[in-house]
This record gives sequence, structure tokens and C-alpha cells, in this order.
Amino acid sequence: MLSHLLDILFLFLVCLIAFGLALHLFGASRLRFDSLLESIVVCLPCGLGIVAYLVLALGLIGPLTPAALMALLVAAGTVALLALKLRPVNLRSSNNETNNLFIFDKVILGLLLVNLLITLTATLTPPIANDYDSLTYHLAAPQVYLARHRIEYLPYDHHSNFPFTMEMLYTLGLGLRGAIAAKLFHFGSFVLTLLALYQMGRRQFSRRAGLMAALVFGLTPAVFSEASTAYVDIALALFALLLFYSLEQTLIEKRSGWWVAAGLCGGFLMGTKYLGIVIFAVMTVAMLVAAVGILDSDFRHQMRKALKVLLLACVVASPWYLKNLAWTGNPVYPFAYGIFGGRNWNQETADSYWAEQKSYGDRSLVGLLTTPWRVSVYPFSIATKTDARLSGGVQKTPIRYEVQPSMSSAVGPLYLLFVAPLLLLPCAPPLRRLLWVSLLLSGAWFAIMQYNRYLIPCLAILSIPAGCCIAALQERSAKVRWMADLSLILFAVLLIGLNRFITRMTLPVAIGTMSQEVYLSRYLDQYAMCQWINENLPRNAKIITYGEPRGFYLDREYLWGDPGHHTLIPYQSLRSPEDLIEHWTRLGVTHVLINQTYFPLEQEGGLPALMRQGIQTGDLRVLHDTRNGRILVMEVTSGRSRGIKD
Repeated sequence: MLSHLLDILFLFLVCLIAFGLALHLFGASRLRFDSLLESIVVCLPCGLGIVAYLVLALGLIGPLTPAALMALLVAAGTVALLALKLRPVNLRSSNNETNNLFIFDKVILGLLLVNLLITLTATLTPPIANDYDSLTYHLAAPQVYLARHRIEYLPYDHHSNFPFTMEMLYTLGLGLRGAIAAKLFHFGSFVLTLLALYQMGRRQFSRRAGLMAALVFGLTPAVFSEASTAYVDIALALFALLLFYSLEQTLIEKRSGWWVAAGLCGGFLMGTKYLGIVIFAVMTVAMLVAAVGILDSDFRHQMRKALKVLLLACVVASPWYLKNLAWTGNPVYPFAYGIFGGRNWNQETADSYWAEQKSYGDRSLVGLLTTPWRVSVYPFSIATKTDARLSGGVQKTPIRYEVQPSMSSAVGPLYLLFVAPLLLLPCAPPLRRLLWVSLLLSGAWFAIMQYNRYLIPCLAILSIPAGCCIAALQERSAKVRWMADLSLILFAVLLIGLNRFITRMTLPVAIGTMSQEVYLSRYLDQYAMCQWINENLPRNAKIITYGEPRGFYLDREYLWGDPGHHTLIPYQSLRSPEDLIEHWTRLGVTHVLINQTYFPLEQEGGLPALMRQGIQTGDLRVLHDTRNGRILVMEVTSGRSRGIKD
């Protein structure tokens, strides 16, 4: 428990530093906030983005060590404190937000807090199997950077070339505290997103609309399930909301200095995930059209402001894309291979990667019309689609929006229920802009990759119209209001119960009645093998993994071996175990880790057959196995005996 309190205190201190840095920056740009809440909602995310970029600079220059990270925080904290003393920024504190709430609003606020507490409990646990991408690269790549004391090109992991703004915060958390502190940064993004929704709703519509927007988004299973992980989609949604809000203030309400906030948020948006490029383009163009067309504003004046936002956003986002260009030759690596090419990648791998992206959802005309319903009822949808890529000809396959159907990835019916009617009714201009942006973002999601998690930024935008619709229902007759209130409370309780059920195994370890070792051994199939490797293999061992890219808990150098991740090994040209082992040895590989759940050795032909032959000839020696032989580690013997050198 004490460790968890220290992790939370660490997050709080970093947030204070971030807030001070951003507050001074915005004060220098003559940006003024209407309330303390508005300043927190805008300054904290931007300040955290600044801290992340400081970590990036340290990692590229080196050394990336705990001592250097601590010195960086102390220096940033000193600058933030001095800046506030030299240029104090007057904040007009808002009235107590809970003073004038009705009983129903207080109940809703209480339910939101309960859900946040449950989600926090899940956050205060080490990452396990349901945190797959964190163990693969969100946390694993920063762990490698810390082990090497600098940010380097990782040839085996194409994900490490994605924009990594949030991962820099995870690097800070890992370097100074550990995995739980790193996860808390994403949980903090969840809290800030709820506050941003409330602020946007109350400023443009009403306090209740803002509260209902926070409720709809906060009780979305796909959202609260991810909030306890070290993913980045909720942070992406936060920057998307703030970009929309800042553009609204810049182009529509014409508030001075807000173009700086829009540019920063746009840059951090594109620096968090490649999807941010699409979101930035959609929002900027849509808001510019709204400002010029709907408001009949001066085109040149609005265009100048939009160009300033665009320029600043591109400058802020540029480090990630310039780094990629220098290291791989492709600014958006591994995408757009046909245009830019890319290191350790080829057209076949690129085609396979894109085919995997397109395997989700249904891109047919019927799919276009039915996807809103299917996504709303997923994972209970039983729809199928025709798939001609499968061996054996054309077949029917289930339509999926996640790797495995799960209630934790559900979007739920609230968005369809409360947003769809607004599309058929006359709406106020701010609401129309939200709906148009949401529609465009949904179309981009449909065209690029129909994966539920990638909808989260769009869901954040949609939450505000949904909140407005709920608030409007509550202004009807007393009978309608009571029915709406009761239904919403019951549904919220149901979703909170779902959250508690999904995270039921986290409470014992969060409160200290179960050790982290027992928790990890019970809920992460490869943890026991990772511990065996860390305790038994020499420090200079280098492991190649197959069917097991989750390397976070490995305390030895490793690389992924599965075909499709890179082109370091020309698998198509291998004809014998000796060929395979020769390439391994040239890469410095001494051991092989295999998870047969995802890479079964009993497969006929290909790479598994070469490995089986290597075991039979003694070129590979099984050292240890777990899970009844499903996970095993082998020693490479023949390459070293033949003296193969790089």
C-alpha cells in the first residue's frame, strides 16, 4: 500500500511540474482562462507533453538513467517554480462546482467516482495478459531504452518507431518508480478526459450536459478497461478533445492566444499516435470551414490563424517523424512503404500488415450501413462476412472489432441511442460541428481499421452530443425526467458492476493481500518462464522469441523472431536448421524462447519443422519448459561450436 501511495504521489508531483511549465507558457502567449478548471484541463496535458519531450531529448542525447531522469525533473520543477514567480498568472477560480448540483447530478457524480476508484484499483497492479500491447512495446520498448541508457533504433520492433509521446512518460515512470507509476499516467489521462468533457459541455451547453458527457464516456467498457493499462488511446482522445476545444476558441469564439493551445494539442495529438494525423486534419479543416462558411468570417484572417496552428502543430510533432526519417528512411514507418520504403521491411511484409488491418470489421456497403448497430451490440453481434483470403476458397467468417470478442472491448448502446436522434433534428451550431467532426472521424475509422479501441477519440467527441441529448430529456415533463433518470442510474450501476467483474482479480494485489509474484504467476502465462530465464541464463545471453513478443519481464537482451515483424532473417530462403542457426548466431542469439500457444512446433513444414530438426540433431537443446511444455526455452549450441561470427 505504501508503494502505491508513493506511485500516486510521484504522479501528482510530475503533474504539478507539468502544470507550472504549461501555465507559464500560455501566460507568455497572452492566453487567458475563464476558470481554474479550464486551466487544469488545458495546461496539465500540454505540460505533460512538454515533460515527455524533455525525456525524449534526454534519451536521444543520453544517458537515460534514473539519476539523469531525477535531475531532469528537478530542473524542470525549478524552472516551473521560477517561471510562476517571475510571471504570475491570475486564475479566476470557478465557484464550487458541487454547490448547485441537483440530487440526481450528485448521484451521477458519485457513480463516476466509484467507477474511477474501481479503475484505479486495476491500475495499481502490474501489467498482465490483458495488457498485451504494454508488455509488447508500450512499456517494453521504454524498458529496453532504460537498460541501454539511451533511446535507440530497435530493428526487431517496428512499433518502437511509432510516435511515442506517452511512452516517454512511461519511461519516466519506469525509470524512477516502476510499471504501476507508468500506468498511472494513462489513468491520469482518463481523469483529465472526463474533466475536459465536463468543461466543454458546461461552457457550450450546460453543466448537466457536461456531466452527462463525462458519464457516457467514463462508463464505456472499452474506455474504462483501457484506462488501467499503459496504452495510449485515451491520451489520444484527450488531445483530440483539447484540439477541438482550442480550435473552437480560436476560430469560432476568437479568443486571443488560443491558437498556441491548438497548435500544441495538435502536435501532441500527432505525436501520440499516427491516427492523430487523420484526427488533426479532419478537425482543422472542419473547423476552418465552419468558421469561414457558417459564420461568414474573413477567409484570409481565419486562414492565417489556421496556418499558425498548422505550423506550430507540425513543429511540435516533427521530432518523431524526423527520427523515423533518419533511422528508417520513412517518416511514418512502417506505413506508406510503397512511397517511402523502410529499413528492415519489404513489400510482402507491408502487404501482410495492411491485410491484417483490413481483417477487422466489414468494408462492404452493407457493412457501412450496419456498422453503427454492430459496434453498439458487440461482442453479442453474430454477423459474418465473406473472406476470400482464407485457404480453401471463399468462406464466411465472424465480423470482429477486436482480436478476441470481450465485454471489456464493448462500446455499448448509449452513443447510438442518444446521438442518432440528433442527426434527424435541428441542432445548435456547436452541436452540429461536433456531429460533423464525429461523422468524419467515424468514416476515417471505417476506411482505415475497424478496431473498437481506435474509436475512442471519436467516442470522446460523441459523448458531448449524447450528454446534450440526455440533458434535454431531463428538461421534459416530470414523468419523462424520472424515467430517464432512473433508467440512466440503473444502466450506470450495471456498467460499474461490469467494471468490477472485469477487474475482480486486481483488488487483492492492489490492497496488498496478494503478492505481485503470485498475481503475475496466476494471470500471466509466460511470467514463470521469464523469471526462470532471469535467474538461470547468463547476463550476456541474447534470446530470440517466437509466439511471444511480450518481453517486458525479461531481464536479458532479446529480439522478436516471428516472420512479419522485420526482415532481419530471410525465412523464405532457409533450407536447413544450419541455415536458421547461422542467421541466429550472426544476430548474437544464444537462446530461443517459444510460446507454442501462438507458435506451435507441431506445424508441418516451414520454420517449426526446421526447429524440430534442430532439436533432433542436438543443434538446439531444451533447457526448461512451463505450462506442460507449451512455453519452452532452448539453447543454441551448433552455431557457437562452428565459430560463426558476425
